[in-house]
Amino acid sequence: MTSKTDIRPASDFDPFSAEMIADPYPWYAGLHAGPRVLHLERWGVWVLSRHQDVTAAVRDHARLSSAEGVTFVRAPLPMMLTMDPPDHERLRRIAGREFAPRDIHRFRPTIEAFVKDGMDAMASGDVGDAVEHLAIPVPIRVMAFILGVPAVDIPLLRGMADDLIHGFKLNPGSPQLVVESADSTSYDFARIGGAIAQIHAYFSEMIAERRRVPAEDLVTRLIQPADEGTLTPDELLWFCLLLLVAGIETTTNLIGNMTIALAGNPDEWRRIREQPDLIPSAVLEALRFDSPIQTFYRGAVAPYQVDDVEIPSGSRVLLPFGAANRDPAHYPEPDLFKADRNPVDHIAFGGGIHRCLGASLAELEGRIVLEQLVHRADVIEIAGEVVRTSNPTLRGARKLPVNTAGWR
Repeated sequence: MTSKTDIRPASDFDPFSAEMIADPYPWYAGLHAGPRVLHLERWGVWVLSRHQDVTAAVRDHARLSSAEGVTFVRAPLPMMLTMDPPDHERLRRIAGREFAPRDIHRFRPTIEAFVKDGMDAMASGDVGDAVEHLAIPVPIRVMAFILGVPAVDIPLLRGMADDLIHGFKLNPGSPQLVVESADSTSYDFARIGGAIAQIHAYFSEMIAERRRVPAEDLVTRLIQPADEGTLTPDELLWFCLLLLVAGIETTTNLIGNMTIALAGNPDEWRRIREQPDLIPSAVLEALRFDSPIQTFYRGAVAPYQVDDVEIPSGSRVLLPFGAANRDPAHYPEPDLFKADRNPVDHIAFGGGIHRCLGASLAELEGRIVLEQLVHRADVIEIAGEVVRTSNPTLRGARKLPVNTAGWR
């Protein structure tokens, strides 16, 4: 729990500092103790941190646009995440039919099999890495299955997704991307462009093949005529690219962050084991407690008023979802993990028209992970150093050793 001595003044808030990225919550507490609107003159950014303000902002797409991208660096891309109405509405209507919450449970048997494989791999020794064996392979296998990517191509898919994800690390203090690998190699912006070109080439070939020989997969369904309309070839390519981010990385971070939270709250894990009906609520609480998407940006296309402050048109507006989900005015004792809190109004996946299309799928994967953990692990214990990612947008772990000696 964040104590008063841990609170960092809002005046010192720097969304790109290594210290803030490593542990943002004392800084978020400082934002909540400060003004409703914070102007970071150094970066030319306006920050909203209250739950009510961030929730209102993500729903006001008429004045706060996504068209110039959702990271600090203005990067307009022809994908649903960075589109405003009416184009966004049309694409969402077409693609959304495949991820409707009422239908997502058709993937349950497949996800259960993938989670079992991951947990078996973790339990093969006394210590298993929850990221290596579970958090990374489960979401990527699920998305490959949905898209129709052959299992043999999963390593290629993972490599393309990793290259793309590093684009979210772009910030004004870092002209290059630092890759989180053993040799800490630095790459320039060409890595992102190369990933996009590679993804387009791969899925262009796949789409052409599906036109010749249809299959039972998402790509085939999206190229077929439907009442909602069809995607153009370019729109379909960018949608596949988006799924590599929204469908893989966010779920990877959810599984890792949730595991860390449960290990740090053994009493709550005991409650979940004794009351498995708490699992859906616990997944929502994990999303609130340590959000896989920490921050997104919007561009003000008109003056935007919050309280007595007017954010000028043309400004970059930072919406820290992680801060909004720890707002003490909205969630009592926000720094405590409570399995029964059931925060259905969390905004870990954003909100409004841009709420993550795969949110229901990610939540289902999280529930299945907990369901199987309940039957395997009496306790969840960290068995070594946890290595966090260093991404200002996406928060997760890249190394998470767990004691599996007593697993069933």
